[in-house]
Amino acid sequence: MCHCFSSGIGATTAILSTLRQGDVAAASNDLYGGTFRLFNQVFKQFGVTLITVNTQDLNQVEDVLKKIPA
Repeated sequence: MCHCFSSGIGATTAILSTLRQGDVAAASNDLYGGTFRLFNQVFKQFGVTLITVNTQDLNQVEDVLKKIPA
C-alpha cells in the first residue's frame, strides 16, 4: 500500500496514529530530524522500533521491508 501526503506533518500524523506497541516502522535515513527524534526518544518508550534505510539503494529497501512483519 502506498500513500502520498502534501506535508511532512500530515504524513507523520497519519503514520503515528496507526502504530502500536511492538510495531516496526521503516523510514529513509534522511528523515527530518524532528521526526527522527520523535521516534527515537518518544515512541521508542512505547515499544515502537524505527529502522532507517538508504532509500537510494533499492536492494537495501527490499531487505528491510522483508524483515518487517506484515
